[in-house]
Amino acid sequence: MEKKEPEGLLWNIKEYLWKKGGHIHLPIDGASRAWVVGRNTPPLLVVLPDQRQAEDFISDYENLWQGESAELLYELPLTVEGIRNKPLYLQRGEVLSSWEKKGGILATTPGGLLSPFLIGDGLFHLKRNSNYIRSRLLSW
Repeated sequence: MEKKEPEGLLWNIKEYLWKKGGHIHLPIDGASRAWVVGRNTPPLLVVLPDQRQAEDFISDYENLWQGESAELLYELPLTVEGIRNKPLYLQRGEVLSSWEKKGGILATTPGGLLSPFLIGDGLFHLKRNSNYIRSRLLSW
């Protein structure tokens, strides 16, 4: 399959700006954000002001560019339960791993970037009517 060149207004920015790490501020709103980013993008991190706007961006992107890879990295809830909830850390780690492997778009917020995450380190297969050592399950 031949690799297509990225399409969209964002990719018309001069290459020297990308190479020197220039910051890009696009004063746009709504679905135009997803349109400007375009399709067939190399890995791209999109940081939005709040969780609602990040969710809207992913929804717009998936509707405009169907079939393109887009991930949403959620913030951790700032509650005692949210901080102690290890599955949320693991879910965030899986989103980051998926984006690293597949590329595409990762949308998040400043809080989403700074929140901790965990990455699973293995698989544990379960079979019906099998005996498992309790300590093995706990250590996994």
